[in-house]
Amino acid sequence: MQRHKQSKKKPVTHVQTLTPDQKNLVEKTLSEAPHADPSEWADRIADPAVAALILDGLPISEGFTVPLVQAIAARFQQKPVQKAIRRMVFRMRQKGIDPLGIELKTVDQPLLKPTEKEQARAFMGPIDAQGTRPVFMAIPLAPQGFEVGIGVVSDEEGILHFLSGAYSKKNMTEMRRRFLESAEDAVFAEVTPPHAARVLEKAYSAGRENPNEGAEAYVAFRTLLLSQVSPLDHPAINDHRSEIESEGMGPRLTRSQIEKLLDHPLLITWTIDPDHLKPLLEEIAQLQESPLVLSTTQQTDRVRGLERHWAETHFADSRKALFQERFEEMAYLFLKRQETEYARLSLMAAEDIAHRAEASMDETVLDFLLERSLKGLLKARRESKAHGLDTREERIIA
Repeated sequence: MQRHKQSKKKPVTHVQTLTPDQKNLVEKTLSEAPHADPSEWADRIADPAVAALILDGLPISEGFTVPLVQAIAARFQQKPVQKAIRRMVFRMRQKGIDPLGIELKTVDQPLLKPTEKEQARAFMGPIDAQGTRPVFMAIPLAPQGFEVGIGVVSDEEGILHFLSGAYSKKNMTEMRRRFLESAEDAVFAEVTPPHAARVLEKAYSAGRENPNEGAEAYVAFRTLLLSQVSPLDHPAINDHRSEIESEGMGPRLTRSQIEKLLDHPLLITWTIDPDHLKPLLEEIAQLQESPLVLSTTQQTDRVRGLERHWAETHFADSRKALFQERFEEMAYLFLKRQETEYARLSLMAAEDIAHRAEASMDETVLDFLLERSLKGLLKARRESKAHGLDTREERIIA
């Protein structure tokens, strides 16, 4: 028995039949589209079927297209026009073009939904013992995408490393995720773009005398940044004092408060640069090797005198201001991490430095930093046996 193959049915294509006058109107209207006033242009279209064919004929990648679509959408609400808009949106997305909020009208929604403007985003890490910190910033581009900048900045040496480039929103989000997960113990907080811009600009100014590749890479990003974001002209924590100040705040930090603050995991590594301490250590060693017989009290007083002299030289006004700003920055970071108590202590440390700029550093957070740095350096030297300072010297310093 002979079997007959069933023929496959071809899809039916619905073709809109137009009169010659309608065809001429479509062609003329499309030819005038690039330079037409949208509302006047749409007013000349009287038939929804013609409007739908005109929508199909508009180029999807030209800048004049969206205003014309908006004008037609405001004039026609019939289904053929809505279907034509749906087709246009589909074609735009196929080509990777943002449809700029063009959506079909629903009961609770206008035919054309306004495009939500993207905002700049910024994330920063804590300041380390050398005054450096990581920065991530994303600046929105027109009509879509972001310019992403990632770097490491120093409040003393400037922009140490910096990379930037244009990315889609999806890729920017993935880069941000990787940045925030870049280290197991990394701690980052989202900050305001004006605050991040202030940190970047201060670092850029600090390194101007010794430019490097990082600073050069930042220049291109800087132009876009400053065109969209105005850097803060004051420490960010100043805008949040009411959130952390309390009636129990004393005029000065106590020693126990200083110890608690500097024992925080984000500040436990804060010490004074060992290279800066070398002259002081040499003077202490000479004192210990002196043939003069001194009592423990006399030796302790001599060492404290050496420390005060070193502090007066090392903690000049510029360096005091540097540490003041570091504690202000950490106060803001603690606040963003909802660690209000440490934000308060860090702000108090900054104010203690500022209010006693002309006075002795005794019993201040800087004095505690010096003491801790000396102990740590002596311990490391003793363990490495690079320089043998006896336990008696360590006891005097303590």
